[in-house]
Parts: sequence; C-alpha cells; structure tokens
Amino acid sequence: MDRDGVINVDLFDYVLDTKDFKFEEGSFEALVELGKNNFEIVVATNQKCINLGLISSEGIKAINDYWVNIVTKEGVKIKSVEVCPHKDEEDCDCRKPKTGLLKNAEKKHGISLKDCYFVGDKLSDIEVISDKRIIRSTSRASVTSRRKGWADLDLALTLHPIRKDIITLKDDAAIKNAVKNLLITNFSERPFNKNIGANLRALLFEPADVLTEISLRENIANTLARHEQRVDVIDIDIIDQPDSNSYIITVNFLIKEFNTNQSVEIVLRRLR
Repeated sequence: MDRDGVINVDLFDYVLDTKDFKFEEGSFEALVELGKNNFEIVVATNQKCINLGLISSEGIKAINDYWVNIVTKEGVKIKSVEVCPHKDEEDCDCRKPKTGLLKNAEKKHGISLKDCYFVGDKLSDIEVISDKRIIRSTSRASVTSRRKGWADLDLALTLHPIRKDIITLKDDAAIKNAVKNLLITNFSERPFNKNIGANLRALLFEPADVLTEISLRENIANTLARHEQRVDVIDIDIIDQPDSNSYIITVNFLIKEFNTNQSVEIVLRRLR
C-alpha cells in the first residue's frame, strides 16, 4: 500500500519530522483490523524529498520507524517500507507508477504480487495496478476515492485514544456537525463573522406559541440556506416541552453531494 494520503495525512508538501506525521482518519483502525485478519503489509512510497536534499534517507527511516512501531504494538504486521528517493527527472525504475518498489518487495519477501491487494490514493497508484504483469486483475486492488472531502472538529472535542488529538469528522458527519454548529450559534459569538448563526436564543424570550415556532423554523431555514449550501432542508420539527421549559428541534435535511438524508436534534431551554 501507499503511505502519504493512505496511512498518514498527505501534507501535499513533505513529512520531514515525526511531529508532522498524523494518521489519516480511520487508517489506524483499518491497519489494526488488517492485523487481526492476519494480513501482512508492504508499504511502497515515493519520497523524492530525499534527493531534493530536504531530508536524509536516515531521516525518512526514522519517520517510518516511528509509525511502524506504533502500529506494530497493536498487532499490525508491516513486513517492510520500500522507499524511492528519486526525483521524476532521474528516470529510475522504482518511482511509482513504475513497479520497481513492488518487484523489490516481491523478491525480498518471496511473495507473488499477483496474490496481493494494493491500496493507494493517487493516479500513480492506479497506474501501478493497471500493469497486468504485476497485478493479476485490477479487481484485486483497492484505490481510495478522491471525491471532495469535508472535515470538521468534533463539537464535543473528543480526544482520539491513540493520536491524542481532537477527533475530526469527515464527509456526512462533518456536514452534520456544521449544521448543528450553526443552529447553536448566536449572533456576535463569532468575532470575525458576527452575523453567522441561527440566533435561536433570541426567540426564547418570546411566548411559547405558534408564532414563535414559525419564527424558529424561518430562522433555521434561512440560516442554512445562507450559510450551509451543501444541504437542502426537508422539514423542521419543533416540539414544545412545557414541563422542562424547552423546545426539542429536529432538522431533517439532504446532503446534496452524497444524496443522503441526515437529521440533527437540539434542545433549547426557553427563558421566562
């Protein structure tokens, strides 16, 4: 499998220090799952930053040793990390999409590439697996999707158990998170954009009647139309809870890019 963009976050520059190495969301868990199912992994990575003089081969090895040590403790079996240090113009045999790294691993470990899966995220990875002499069938390979991705911080600021940084949400979950964030934000809470948010709490001073519910719906619909154009509102359900002096608001919406329906529920405590 590839490294940057598959195992770790691709900085679209270079990972030149262990402090810059961050596991891609879900990649650590996926590696652990592969380990549980007795898969053995060879990583093939282009690192022309070596021959550009940005880092030594020993420096790249230290970075790879860092993350390999982390996953190995969880039972992941990394057989080797094959590295191409060459620049494009050096016309080597190992820089992907050429197959030198894979052939080297095949010889080193006594394996048959035709019995292997390949996981990558770039065009060069697709071109590697398109060589029928190397991979028996492209159906045996997996290439991660490059559809537009969305990311957002978990509103609960939950720490990842391994990485110890705040968990990020992606795609559907990220957009759902953004919708909820808009609904609970009041005017002037964002110093650099004081007019963003649904400003729902301003309506909580109003009587609990039909007019207030209509105003809540209008504020929510207008806010999402103005600030969250990735979604279309389907309906807004508002339940008055007089015993708890609150509203339960459920917003159902369509995420347009993924064509999936999602919902967000918030509880607003009414002020009297």
